[in-house]
Parts: sequence; C-alpha cells; structure tokens
Amino acid sequence: MIFLKFNPPAELRGIVKSFWILECESASDQVMDYSLFADNFPGLIFQFRGEKFNTKNKNGIYTPAPLCHYQGQMNTPELMTCKGSFGIIGVYFYSKATDLIFDLPATEVTNTTIDIDTLLGSEGKRMEEIIAEAANNRERLKALSNFLLRRLKRKKTTGNDVANALVQKLIEHNGNISMDRLCHYSGYSFRQMERIFKNTTGFSPKLFSRILRFKYAVKLYEQNSYSRLGELAYDSGYADQSHFIRDFNSFSGISPRLYFKGLEETAGSFVRL
Repeated sequence: MIFLKFNPPAELRGIVKSFWILECESASDQVMDYSLFADNFPGLIFQFRGEKFNTKNKNGIYTPAPLCHYQGQMNTPELMTCKGSFGIIGVYFYSKATDLIFDLPATEVTNTTIDIDTLLGSEGKRMEEIIAEAANNRERLKALSNFLLRRLKRKKTTGNDVANALVQKLIEHNGNISMDRLCHYSGYSFRQMERIFKNTTGFSPKLFSRILRFKYAVKLYEQNSYSRLGELAYDSGYADQSHFIRDFNSFSGISPRLYFKGLEETAGSFVRL
C-alpha cells in the first residue's frame, strides 16, 4: 500500500489542509477492511481505479460507497471494505471549505456522504471523468487544484473570521483549551460563540475539541510508543484514563489497548490524514 500527502498551492492554503493519494495492489479476490476514525474536517474523494468500497453501518449492513463523493465531518468511526486493487485521490479540507467551496451548511452534513453528481451536477460528473482519464497522479493533483480554485473564485467572502480563528486556536492547542478561555478569546457570549462555531464546523466547540484531543493522543503514541495508557492520557490532555478510554472507543470504534497492541500489524488499515 502507498499513501502520499501533498501540500496545497499557496492560493488554497487555509482552505485545503492537504491532498492525498492512496493506492493498493492486491489479488482481485482479496477483501480488506479499512477503518476511518472520527474527524473534525470534511473531504472530497475520487476513486479512479478498482471496485467500489462498501461501508458498514452499526447494524452490520454494507452499502456501496460512491466512487466520487464529498464526506462531511465525522463524530463516529466508519468501517469500509474493498476487494482487489484500487486507487484513490482525495482532498482534506479545513471546516470553512464546506461553505466556500460547496455552498453546504456544515450543520447538515455531519456523518454524511454526498456523491459528486448530486453535489455538483454536470460539473462534478466532468471532474470525475477528468480524474479517471488522467495519465498519472501529477495530472490528477493539478486538475483537482484548478477545480477547487475555480470554485473558490465564485465566492466573495472568506467565511466567518471569528469561527476560523477559533478553529485555528483549538488546532494550536490540540483541543486542550477550556471553553471559558475560548469564549473569552472570541469576544462573544458562550451561546453566541457556540452558534458561530457550529455554523462553520458542524460541531460544538466542545465536541470539536474532544476529537482533536483524541487525534493528538493517537499521534503521540505513534511518535513515542507509550507503555502505559495513563501516561498517554495525561500527556494528551485528558483529566484521567477513563475519559481517554471512553473517547477513544467512541471515536475509533475499538479500545485503545486493542488498537495500540495491533498497531504495527494493522497500521495499513488505519488511514489518518
């Protein structure tokens, strides 16, 4: 499996966190599972090679995923399966892209997948064809950048500056900042701040912070290989180990002990942006 990340061009920084490419070569009858963890930010995905992925819901029912689709921010994990080789190119956005690029209300797309045709009509269909017919990944990246720049130029606003500043503040602190302090930083009352924040991100600032802290814990472990969950929880900013375990289960779908125990064996099946 090959997973590559690319920085966006200067004109898209602040809108796009990164571009990424995931490719896998395997036997045509080999089925592999891929776990997606909860994530604060939305994405755009184009599958240019291979059979469709299937998503598994909480009732164990599998549903084919669109080859090309917008994925809203997620507060729950998702299991996906794929058979055989595949190739995917994607865009990982900041929260404000939901409105600036796609004219979507963030509050309505949490845990939502929208196929590209429904989202963008003929423009989306044409983009799907361009990605599929591109000679190589360099051309795909260029086409995606140009597409997003065209979409962005239609908007005369840069989004809500207060919400964008709050998002950056939470990112800087890995979610470890009190709501009182965040509210003071915004200059608004808590209710006003929460409404402004949710309209841009789709999440309350508290939930957004929890997901950021969870992601930070995963990153810390991968960088340092902690031997004790209590130490990891403390360094990640959790009040205690029980809060850490509860959030980890909620946002990943598995216990932290089980995940970290098998990390080396299953690292390929957990794609983190």
